[in-house]
Amino acid sequence: MHTIKILGVEDHAGTKNLYSNVRKALLGLNLSIEPMMVDDVDQLINYQIGGIPALVVRGQVVTQQFIPDTNALQFFFKTIFLPDKTPFTMKNILVPTDFSEPAKNAFEFAKQLASHCNASIKVMHVHYPDATAIEAGAVDIYADTLKWKEQTLRNFAQQNPANMPESDVAVLSKVKTEVTIGFPGDTIVEQSQKPDIDLIVMGTTGESGFFEKVFGSVSSHVSRKAHCPVLLIPSGIKFRECNNILFATDQKPADEALIQSVPKMFACPSANVHFVHVNAKEGKVYKMDRLSFYKPNLLGQFHYVEVESPNVFEGLNKYALEQNVDAMVMVTAHRPFFEAMFHKSMTKQMALAAEMPLLIMHYDD
Repeated sequence: MHTIKILGVEDHAGTKNLYSNVRKALLGLNLSIEPMMVDDVDQLINYQIGGIPALVVRGQVVTQQFIPDTNALQFFFKTIFLPDKTPFTMKNILVPTDFSEPAKNAFEFAKQLASHCNASIKVMHVHYPDATAIEAGAVDIYADTLKWKEQTLRNFAQQNPANMPESDVAVLSKVKTEVTIGFPGDTIVEQSQKPDIDLIVMGTTGESGFFEKVFGSVSSHVSRKAHCPVLLIPSGIKFRECNNILFATDQKPADEALIQSVPKMFACPSANVHFVHVNAKEGKVYKMDRLSFYKPNLLGQFHYVEVESPNVFEGLNKYALEQNVDAMVMVTAHRPFFEAMFHKSMTKQMALAAEMPLLIMHYDD
């Protein structure tokens, strides 16, 4: 049985282009699979397609009347035929807090996530002392402040188990707390370098006052600089099962590896993942094409989507609304060169304006 079939008419330009792109993608991945051309009318009717050319993989029609480019097909074939051999596991979640309502909401979200993943949580508060607090004669006051912060953090983390479901009580038994001193953004980034931190969960706004006004959003800083994925939770957003997750891509090779762990980071292995690239150009009318396929060992579908739009932000949000997206994923880089380009401005904009959980992942240095 042929694994890959191309449905069409042999002399049709679109059919030829699809065949050529499929061959190039397979060769680029060193996959020794020979696509089969199908142009028999009776066979075409059996597949019940709406038009040609069409691509069939393992008996499933994944696209029709659309010619994916080589990059899209390589992502597709790599996901299907070269599955990730190092599956991601979530063991430890870091939850920074300033005791605000957004931070409390993020902690509630993290507890539900930890319950589904059987993960542990560390809740951390970063205290930056006023300079006058550590002047001579004020050491006792400073020590008392730290003790008060430590007790406040313990109260924040433990709450009242008597009013909680059993799943939350089990999670709280694995919650650790830590008060540390420093600049909130930089300190959280330092914590992210520890090998036992798999994910940071934090609110997108807070009440840290001075730092928010002078240095900008702590959540935005952490999302761009951290050395592990960062899940930003807008105020009022509660944990729920994700049916559709949007992964915004700039078509870098590392995206194909990063996307493998996304469903597990949301504790939703059955979610449909939409791998979306926006071709932005002023004056373009919104348009989208996609190929859809099932990934082995996952219950949901993967979609590789090409969107045309006047700008990236508009294209992503329109697609998210049309597809009832529950969460969004963006990727940024630590290098200054990349930070000066697409990802820095976009991740910051999305972090400040998100109306759904936003997962920020990072390319390796």
